[in-house]
Amino acid sequence: MQACDYGFNFNGHHSSEFGLKVLMGKQETLPEKRKVTVTVPYRSGIVDLSGAYGNAVFEERTVTYPCRVYVGTTDLYAMHTELAKIEEWLMSTNEKTKLYDDAMPDRYFMAEVQAAPAFTQNAVFVDLTVTFQCEPFKYKEQFDDLWDSFNFDLDVAQETHYKVTAEAPFKGSLINSGIIDSDLTLRVKGNLTIKINNQNYIFDRDMVSVVTLPVGDNTFEISGNGTLDIDWIEGII
Repeated sequence: MQACDYGFNFNGHHSSEFGLKVLMGKQETLPEKRKVTVTVPYRSGIVDLSGAYGNAVFEERTVTYPCRVYVGTTDLYAMHTELAKIEEWLMSTNEKTKLYDDAMPDRYFMAEVQAAPAFTQNAVFVDLTVTFQCEPFKYKEQFDDLWDSFNFDLDVAQETHYKVTAEAPFKGSLINSGIIDSDLTLRVKGNLTIKINNQNYIFDRDMVSVVTLPVGDNTFEISGNGTLDIDWIEGII
């Protein structure tokens, strides 16, 4: 298998820090939909209740990296010392943490290595397979239209900072291009009334609040006097 130039960042370190080369053959599973169905007497087929609470529900996914580390020595002690460093890096987390793949640096998985990596020892290198157990979605932080990080095929350019006065309110939209509702963080300074779709949020002092931003195009209005900064993380397939 041929080594690739890219790697991954996990648990505070990039794979290259440990000399890992990602081989061709990386595998990523898409999450399956979790279906909840019932049969009804005297009715043909089934009743699908999977979307009863709004968003579709998905199972977890896996991301698997076949890797090689060139130890460059026949000293078995040195080889196992290097492997111990890799093992500690991969296995020392007790919960899912961010996993960034170099091929999509603006998105991340919430991942954990649960299954022990499999090592195959050779004279001067070791092959290992690392499988990450991940939450169903890739996550993307919403941001302003920055030229150095904007994906014109996948991203939506939106303002994240607003300044309004009683004489100059704001009316527009917020687009959640993810597949699930997101937690929208509102950082308010001043006295503002914020309307998202048909829901009003009234602020009479500086504060931070988290509200729900539904999937899709949402009407968005701000009135009063003050400034508003927003951010959210979208869950995408």
